[in-house]
Amino acid sequence: EKIFQYSLSTPWDISTAQYDNKSFYEPAYYAGPLGIVLSEDRATLLLIGQTPDEIRQYSLSTPWDISTAHYENKSFSVESQETYPQNFCFSQDGSKFYVTGNATDKIYQYAC
Repeated sequence: EKIFQYSLSTPWDISTAQYDNKSFYEPAYYAGPLGIVLSEDRATLLLIGQTPDEIRQYSLSTPWDISTAHYENKSFSVESQETYPQNFCFSQDGSKFYVTGNATDKIYQYAC
């Protein structure tokens, strides 16, 4: 599964989306990445997938450009809580993150 990058000529208006001809593919995510989070400085990309059930961290050598993503060999497994993760998000200060999924229908909170 690939992630595709788009630009919006009007912020937050998806009807103005234009494909940037940039994509990212992570073959380790056999079921495909399900959730995407960019760090505040847009230089770190975090993905959650189902196979394996973990969050992986990538650095972007060019902020905002997913085609420059490189795996940092950092990951966090959520398998012991959720075997079918669907999405995740971080608290505003980045000290906590939350994972949702279909296996347990719960929201899990983790401290960073």
